[in-house]
Amino acid sequence: MLELYLNDNKYEFPNSWEELSQEQFICLSDLLHKYQKGEITAGDVRVKYFLQVAGLRPRRIRRAEQEHLFSENVYRACRMISFFFKWRYQNEKSFAGFAPELQQELLHTDPEDMEPTPEVRVARKMKRYMEVDACFARNLVPDIRVNRKISAYRLILEKNILNTSFTAAQYVDAYSVFENWSKDGSMDSLDLLVAILYQEKDYSADRAHENSKIIRWRFPENLKRAILLNYMAIHVFMSSRTKYAILFSGTETDRKGKITLGFHDSIYSLIKAGYGDVEEMNLVKFLDLMLKELRDGVVLLHENDMKIEDIAQKMKLTVHQVKSLI
Repeated sequence: MLELYLNDNKYEFPNSWEELSQEQFICLSDLLHKYQKGEITAGDVRVKYFLQVAGLRPRRIRRAEQEHLFSENVYRACRMISFFFKWRYQNEKSFAGFAPELQQELLHTDPEDMEPTPEVRVARKMKRYMEVDACFARNLVPDIRVNRKISAYRLILEKNILNTSFTAAQYVDAYSVFENWSKDGSMDSLDLLVAILYQEKDYSADRAHENSKIIRWRFPENLKRAILLNYMAIHVFMSSRTKYAILFSGTETDRKGKITLGFHDSIYSLIKAGYGDVEEMNLVKFLDLMLKELRDGVVLLHENDMKIEDIAQKMKLTVHQVKSLI
């Protein structure tokens, strides 16, 4: 939590996605959606989020000095809250030339607000823009009540241990629908994604298709978009910050964030390998099996004296990934 003082009053603000309450997350999601549509600026998002969390409302202040001081304090406080945005530098090659520590600082701090070292002066001249930075492993919308409470999926990371209620089939179907939404942005895809993630009983693909029609009319759009943002953040986390990242990455010439092996094909291949009905298997166990099958395949080719470059081409991996598996 971030502690700030405004007009001698102490406020605590979430300083990471995981610290957000469900209400705060839905509010922030709505603001970020408006930002991505170009309806408000990044500064607007920060100010509106700050006022919402602090429980403050813009009001008329009789004395101009008081109004100026209040606005200045709000501005300074908002600049400290940056976990949901990151700077993207257009010249990625030049940006990669900075020291790793400076790169991390530049991702979440405007170089104009940093001490003007020679490197920072260079960063100030570089073209850059802000984009939403959502990458976390937690369901921030766990309590849905539309006439009655609807069960939500569970996913949380504690002490580097991933705990989830996702089954292999549920995550596979959610990922597939998410890909469709990424292409068409349709409400049909969004409704189906929500229906897959939120079910009252054990996951069923048929039930998800039936419930998607109900969700269209009973779930507010801002709630559905918050659920979408949450799933996107989980996908980014799974594909970049876990040992399973290799299962989600393409080759060096085809990095599109897609699952290399194809989850559906992997389900069938694991069944043929004697692992039984893996569709109902817990996602973490399923990913462990996928990783094991991939590693075993790479090691077998290497033991048969196949060159690393040829293994990479055959398995649709990078040379670095092959070396990490051997």
